[in-house]
Amino acid sequence: MKDLKSYEPFFGEWYIERPIYENEIGGIYEIRKKDSDEPAQALKVIRMPDPGIDPEGNYAEKLEVDYVAEITMMQALKEHINVTSYEEYEVLNRGDEPGWDIVIRMEMVTPVPEYIRSNPFTVGDALLLGADVCSMLEFCHPHGIVHRNICPQNIFVSTDGVFKVGDFAIEDPNGQLLSTLTDLDAACYMAPEV
Repeated sequence: MKDLKSYEPFFGEWYIERPIYENEIGGIYEIRKKDSDEPAQALKVIRMPDPGIDPEGNYAEKLEVDYVAEITMMQALKEHINVTSYEEYEVLNRGDEPGWDIVIRMEMVTPVPEYIRSNPFTVGDALLLGADVCSMLEFCHPHGIVHRNICPQNIFVSTDGVFKVGDFAIEDPNGQLLSTLTDLDAACYMAPEV
C-alpha cells in the first residue's frame, strides 16, 4: 500500500509528525507545518479499496461518494462550536496502485474515553458534556441531520476543553443511511428505533 509520506506535504504545507491511531483502513495522524508555531492539527486518512473487488463495479465509488458527502456536510456544520471542525479534504489517487486515499485535515481533538483516563472528570464535566452534545443535536435538527451514533468514541475534547461530536453516520429524514464514515459497532449506544 502506498506510503502516506509520499503524499507530503498535505494541502501544500502539512507534514506527518506521528501516528495517533492506525488500522487496516486508515488512521489519524498529528500533522504540523514546518518552521511554524501554528498548533498541530489532525489528518484523518481513509484508505479506499481497489474498485476491482466489487463484482458490480460500484462499491468503492459509492463509498467515495458517501464519504465525500459526509465530509462536505461536516464542513458546513463546523460553524457550531460542538461539531468537530473538518477544514479541508482531498481524494488522492494511488497512481500505479489500485484504489485511492481520502485525507481530511481537521482540528486536533481527544476522544472522551482517552481524556477521562488521564484527566479528573467531575460531575460538572459530565453536565457540560451533556449540554454540549445536546447543543450540537439541537443545531443539527433544523438541517434535517440525525447523528446515528452518539457514543463515547464519537465525543471528543478540544485543546481548549470544549466537548465536540464527530464521525457522523448521516441519515436523511426518511431513515435512509447516507454515509458510512462512522464506526457502527457501538450498537449498544444507538437509539432503539435505529
